Amino acid sequence: MSAAQRVSRGFYWLGLVLAGAFFIPVVGMLGSQAWADNFPFVGNQLYEWCRVAETDEDESLKMVSKGLCAGYIGGVVDTLAAANSDCLEKGTRLEQLIDLVKLYLTNHPESRHYAAASVVISAITEKFPCPR
Repeated sequence: MSAAQRVSRGFYWLGLVLAGAFFIPVVGMLGSQAWADNFPFVGNQLYEWCRVAETDEDESLKMVSKGLCAGYIGGVVDTLAAANSDCLEKGTRLEQLIDLVKLYLTNHPESRHYAAASVVISAITEKFPCPR
């Protein structure tokens, strides 16, 4: 192994260690009392994650919030797909659905206290009605 490869490999491992040092405390904060207070997970928390992902000045917080927002919405969408839901049109992208849910959360603040999964489903089925 050349010296350049050893240096490159060292930076790779250093990056992994630093990333772990950042994400482990963040995940710990998410799992504590704040999670218990919002169980079942509600639309208010999803709205906050999606909002912070676009507006916060802290780039690392924006990145984590964007991942949480997209991951939650993507998980609900995957669950719908696994249930053989025909609600979504072929070719619909996750980015479209994230935009749709964010818009729904913005336009329907009265729904944000409901379970987040039901809010995501309501947002999707409002624009993509399931065939009967």
